[in-house]
Amino acid sequence: MAGTVSSPDMEQGAAAFRADFDRAVELMLEWPDGGEPSAEWLAIPAVVRHAVTTHYAFEDICNGGLEQYFFNHTGNLAHETLAGYRALGLTHMAELLERAIALFPGGYLRSCRARRRVLGDPPVLSETLAKQWDEIDSEMFKALPSADQNDWSIAVNSAAMKYVQT
Repeated sequence: MAGTVSSPDMEQGAAAFRADFDRAVELMLEWPDGGEPSAEWLAIPAVVRHAVTTHYAFEDICNGGLEQYFFNHTGNLAHETLAGYRALGLTHMAELLERAIALFPGGYLRSCRARRRVLGDPPVLSETLAKQWDEIDSEMFKALPSADQNDWSIAVNSAAMKYVQT
C-alpha cells in the first residue's frame, strides 16, 4: 500500500533518528562556550536539532526553572530552542521563552560563563527578575503538565514519525 511504512523501515528510521539525536546531544555538550553553531551541528536534520534543544530546555526548566536553564550550558542554545519550539508548532512555549530571554539583564548572552558572571554563581537574581521568571516558569509548567502527556511530547513524536517515514 502506498504511503505505508513497513516495520523494518520504521525500525531503521527510528534507529537513524536515535543515532542523529545522540550525535546532536554530543555536539551540544561539546559546544564551545559562546560559540556559534558548527557545520556538523547544522548538518543534523533540523527536526532532530529541534527535538534535542527543546528536550534539554524542558528538562532544565522542569527541574529548576528558567534560572537553571539560563545558568546551565543548555541555555547557550536558547535561540535554537526558540526555533525548535516554533518548528514544532509550540508557539506558546516559544513566546514564553522569548519573554524570558528579553528579561535577561543587559541582553541575552550565548556564553554560559558570561551569563554566570551576570547572574552570579550561585545565581543571585534581583527580586524583580526572580519574580518575572517565576511567573513565566508557572506558565511553562501549566503548558507542560507531565513528561509523557503534553504538547511537547506529541509534537516531537509527530516530527520523529515524519523523519522515520522519509
